[in-house]
Amino acid sequence: MNKKILISIIVILFVVVGATLFLILQKPASQSKCGDNICDRYEQKNPDLCQSDCEEIITVKTCSELNGNICSSLETCSNSWLITSDSDSCCPQECEAVTLIESNVRDSFFEVHLEPRNANDDAFNSLNELVDAADGYGAKLTLLFTPPWAEMILSDDAKLNLITRWKQNGHEIGGHHHGPSVCSWDGYTNIDVNGDDFESRQGKVPCPENVALVGD
Repeated sequence: MNKKILISIIVILFVVVGATLFLILQKPASQSKCGDNICDRYEQKNPDLCQSDCEEIITVKTCSELNGNICSSLETCSNSWLITSDSDSCCPQECEAVTLIESNVRDSFFEVHLEPRNANDDAFNSLNELVDAADGYGAKLTLLFTPPWAEMILSDDAKLNLITRWKQNGHEIGGHHHGPSVCSWDGYTNIDVNGDDFESRQGKVPCPENVALVGD
């Protein structure tokens, strides 16, 4: 077959197929039927095609068109919210201020680490001064003791009574742990201190050059 004739046939086929697809896509969907009281997508795109089916469609209006008021995030509505095109917070009447409920949950906290190597009377006296200063500003501290500190306090009734008073004044009393890999180790571990694993953990987290008396 002549090559030019073959190309012409292919071009004609493409034109015929393309025209057929175009006509199919332009044809209304088979379920689109005027008078069935259903305003389908085709009728919505062509409002003049069947006005009787689409006359009940309600156009969503703006809040101002409905004479409503758009409430802020700190306001609420004692009535039902209106459905509008420009806001999810459209109230048919005046917006009302939201009543904020006071909470006892603190927004922040001051955490004080009491390190194992500083468990001594001088450091405890410095801690006492820190707590007194915090009380003067109305600040509450979160005091995290290590085992050496706990042992020191439990062996001294005066220190224990002072800790109890701090807690009654609103300061938090807690604890934290320094494993054998942290400087300085607090003496507690479930690892065999005579084993290779314990030895390999030593000095992983070195001590800082300058260690405060109270903690970091």
